[in-house]
Amino acid sequence: MQVPKRHIPLVGILGIIVIVAAGGGIYYYQFVVSHTAATYVPSHRLVFINATIVEVSPNGHGFEITNTAFLNQSNLPSFSSSTGPNMTGLQHTEYQGNSDNSTISIHPGDTITFYIFSKSVSDPRQAMGIAGHGFSISTPSGSVLVPSTTLTFGQWFTMTVTFPDSGTYTYQCTIFCSNGHPMMHGNIQSG
Repeated sequence: MQVPKRHIPLVGILGIIVIVAAGGGIYYYQFVVSHTAATYVPSHRLVFINATIVEVSPNGHGFEITNTAFLNQSNLPSFSSSTGPNMTGLQHTEYQGNSDNSTISIHPGDTITFYIFSKSVSDPRQAMGIAGHGFSISTPSGSVLVPSTTLTFGQWFTMTVTFPDSGTYTYQCTIFCSNGHPMMHGNIQSG
């Protein structure tokens, strides 16, 4: 008489392999993926912009971002409307902005101090009799965050704004300056 052999069913072996693999994957996953929420400390940015009519603007938007930096101290540089900000001795770190020179990428809660120089050009396409460009900022929902103000030609202008929410804010010229005026805008991408 032959003694029956005991076989582990194939399904049972496969089941054990799947359980071991899943457990190993979960064990591995806990070391690869962070379980803490990403935290971000809002920063203070400095953004330098030249405002000119779209037809002569190097980036074709009218507002050309010429420099960007993180402010590494609590006080802003001294400022004059005729000479702009005095960066002497200022603790800051310059960073490369967006390549289109009209979009600013930030995180929710960041503060931006804008330094804008308004240029008048000797070009017949610039509207006659205007004192400068306009400037305002709209929220992602379309409401006004910064009401329109005039950027007098040949002068520097500064303002500090905090952007509390995620989304796309829009800054734009609010004074008809040329036929390209509708294109004189840029975005602040918060997210």
